[in-house]
Amino acid sequence: MESLLDRYVQSLPVDNQHQQLPVTQGSTVLLTGSTGSLGSYLLDELSNDPNVQHIICLDRTSSAAEKHRDTGLKRGLTSLDPERVEFLKANLADPQLGLENEVYERLKNTVTYMILCQWPVNFNWTLSSFEPSIAGVRNLAFMAAKSAPSAFVLFVSSVASVGGWQGLEETPETPIHDLTVAANMGYGQSKLIAEDLMDKASEISGVRSAVCRRPRRARIEHVE
Repeated sequence: MESLLDRYVQSLPVDNQHQQLPVTQGSTVLLTGSTGSLGSYLLDELSNDPNVQHIICLDRTSSAAEKHRDTGLKRGLTSLDPERVEFLKANLADPQLGLENEVYERLKNTVTYMILCQWPVNFNWTLSSFEPSIAGVRNLAFMAAKSAPSAFVLFVSSVASVGGWQGLEETPETPIHDLTVAANMGYGQSKLIAEDLMDKASEISGVRSAVCRRPRRARIEHVE
């Protein structure tokens, strides 16, 4: 686990103190995993936020828009405004996210927030199976480090990242660098590595970031 983390940390760019450009209009949010359970609700909330001008969804398939429309109807979500929501097929494990150069540069120069939700949920996989997802975190952190607006990154982790916590006190809501506290499965281990990778991206590359450890099960409630 340590060697895997170190490999991606070593490829992070050093903070060059580039000047952050002011955001003159509403926020532009990049969202990964928009077709997942949590991602679809986040997309719905973002699309109803008047402070969000544009939403860019990076998904593994080219049919993400259709899938969200179908699942959205079943979940009672609002229809999306095509003028505000853009779906792009992406490969997050690719250094340029599988995007054309001009598209990548556009995102780098306009995205103000990133929400990273995309992650395979498989409790039988070994750690190595999650390496493409860890690479995706590194690649998005790299984009944030180089972005003109100095994009803020929220990584959606899991309580499985600290599933092996043995302390008498509650699990601290701070970065944990002891990789042995992850649940003894590839899913939890990969999530903790990604958490630490984001922490290192803040330290080394100056990326503004936060981590949210979500429970395995959560109930969605609509508040009127």
